[in-house]
Amino acid sequence: MGLFNEIANSRDHWNIYVPMITVSRNLNDKFYLRASSSLNVINSIGDNKVNSLTYLSFDWSAHYNIFNAHNKLNPYILVGGSYVWLDWLGSGTLNAGLGVNYWFNDTIGVGFESIYKYSDPKYDQLLTHFQYATNLIIKLGKNRRPNSGKCYY
Repeated sequence: MGLFNEIANSRDHWNIYVPMITVSRNLNDKFYLRASSSLNVINSIGDNKVNSLTYLSFDWSAHYNIFNAHNKLNPYILVGGSYVWLDWLGSGTLNAGLGVNYWFNDTIGVGFESIYKYSDPKYDQLLTHFQYATNLIIKLGKNRRPNSGKCYY
């Protein structure tokens, strides 16, 4: 099965650590740009247990809202790139992903996403992998959600 083998087996194949920090900027109802950083400790790679490898990632991405940004349920697709260090050996990745945000109001929401991070096989220090995130979203600034029917000046 390869890459998708036991993808839902979180006990044996997932590494969970601290939150991802993200900053994004809306361009319009359909597009926004995002920069993020995550820190993790890797204790297993597939079926292999490893000794606490440090995982540090700096990502950038462009997101396309499938619906308009003012919908309560807002699925999106993303493309971008990362520079990832695994135990301080670094490599770039090309990223693609899917996610969905649910908005409780104009400023607070939750999100779920899956990002596929492709690493060129010639760089053997980093494997192609998935990164999953559950997000608490707090919008700041004068324009919280485009076309929400309210102005914040």
